[in-house]
Amino acid sequence: KPNRQSGRIYEIRYDAGPPAPPPLDPPRPSDLARLTDLELAQLHLHRNDYFVRHARRLLQERAARPSVMSAEALAFLRDTLAQHADVTRRLRALWTLHATAHLSSDNLTALLNDREPWLRAWAIQLASESPPRADALARFAQLAKDDESPVVRLYLAAALQRLPLEDRWSLATGLVGHAEDADDANLPLMIWYGIEPLVPAQASRAVELLAVTRIPLVRRHLARRFIDQQLS
Repeated sequence: KPNRQSGRIYEIRYDAGPPAPPPLDPPRPSDLARLTDLELAQLHLHRNDYFVRHARRLLQERAARPSVMSAEALAFLRDTLAQHADVTRRLRALWTLHATAHLSSDNLTALLNDREPWLRAWAIQLASESPPRADALARFAQLAKDDESPVVRLYLAAALQRLPLEDRWSLATGLVGHAEDADDANLPLMIWYGIEPLVPAQASRAVELLAVTRIPLVRRHLARRFIDQQLS
């Protein structure tokens, strides 16, 4: 509204629109603690992530005690992970199954073949928290070579730094072959951080890696590190 004396605008008001939805008023965590395991598992489908986070925490705390998660709750989470149409709900179930120690190495290896890139990425993340099995490592190397998702390749680059040096070569060879990652904000350096310790460990194999690298930043760092190694 303009002030007719000074000409200054001192208030701007939009035309009345539809009323804003009332704010969510979630219950206190102590109220959620009264729910059964199955009810907490079902909260993983709620649109408010407040419920999901507290449900996961409560299930994790219960799993740390001698009590066992109910078969119905476990079946609900596993069914959500396997079949739900929304990838965010599948991820919620994945994280809770992991937090409650109900996700096996077989489960994670199977998820490396999932249709959703975010599920493949998180399977890589969780599988590499401890030394991966040989079949998981083989699948890592295949994904590094063939997976079209930059998200999956980023999680592989992060996993590269957690693997023993001898297990990094095949994974690194696949990752450096993606020329499309040259301008990515994160991938070139993430890959290099995982590769750098390989050069002093086996310089001859580093030269072979240099020959197949299609990411300029990684190629430059590899060459410089190799020369430094030879001169030292």
